[in-house]
Amino acid sequence: MPRFVPSEGVRAKTSALIFDVTPRKALVYVDGALIGSGRDFSTRKSSYPIVDGLHVLRIEFLGYRTFETRMDVVANRSLNLTVELEKADN
Repeated sequence: MPRFVPSEGVRAKTSALIFDVTPRKALVYVDGALIGSGRDFSTRKSSYPIVDGLHVLRIEFLGYRTFETRMDVVANRSLNLTVELEKADN
């Protein structure tokens, strides 16, 4: 019988991202990929699983300034991120 060898995508070194984003409908991107809105990952139960390592987080919503940061995720932790977007100047 062939031996199972897990791929890089099956790593157990993950953390949970929990967002408190204002406005709640703001779009959340991790490493350039849209993962959903801020309200989609607002509880421990609905958190976003992310592998350890360096990542770029971007949050944007029409009429507001875009928030972007780099984060170094450490495995086996919960990260509670609170982001309040600022209204854009007209």
